[in-house]
Amino acid sequence: MKKLLAAAFCLLIAFDCRAAGQEEKEFQSISIMATTSLTEVMSEIIENYARQKDLTVSAIYDSPAELERRIKEGERADIFISENPRWINDLKQLGVIDVYSISGIAGNRLALVADAEDKWTAPEQPTKILLEKLTSRLFVMVDYNTDPLGIYAKITLEKLGLFEKAKSMIVRAANSTNAIYLITKENTPGIVYYTDAYNNPEVKTLSTISEELSGRITYDAAVVAGDNMVDARAFLEYLKGPESQGLFRKYGFIVF
Repeated sequence: MKKLLAAAFCLLIAFDCRAAGQEEKEFQSISIMATTSLTEVMSEIIENYARQKDLTVSAIYDSPAELERRIKEGERADIFISENPRWINDLKQLGVIDVYSISGIAGNRLALVADAEDKWTAPEQPTKILLEKLTSRLFVMVDYNTDPLGIYAKITLEKLGLFEKAKSMIVRAANSTNAIYLITKENTPGIVYYTDAYNNPEVKTLSTISEELSGRITYDAAVVAGDNMVDARAFLEYLKGPESQGLFRKYGFIVF
């Protein structure tokens, strides 16, 4: 009888351990904070990874400045992604991220675009000429003080000697998504990421802007220091792997 009771007790313990393990797996999750322009591609990558690994992956998309603020205030994040090194460097200085994890996962470029019905019909003209025409009228540009897209657009205009002339004509957008909205709804050309216009029937690309003008645009991802760094590093490796890189290419990003 004692043997039967002991065996039953062992079985009960084993069941409890399995149940605890299952519960732990059920609540295992990865939290990502990524710049707005990655919304579509990251949504698909996250869906694939969550299904393959049977875990929860959540994401918040916003400007890197806003995401950095939220991380500094203690909001949970396991991965941070920005297309400009300024915010990665800020978090690095604060000791918030694993500096050895910082990795380039994709690239982008700028494009001069207009509404699909706009009368601009000369995309074969040099970028400088098109931008000179653009900046003589109202045009859409993301805030160049707080958003990477605006920063890169400002660098481009400054290199061409057009920024001071253009400042008074800028219609400021909150982010890349809002910029496309304003371009299509207000019939006003603008500077956006190439990926925002890629396969988008509502806009047409008049010119892509070279890296020599804008500077190199690289999306860097980093693991945020905390209790979930092992899972975060695994997801970061997936971002750099062939399946994710294929999706970046599908959405018009530059892959490495």
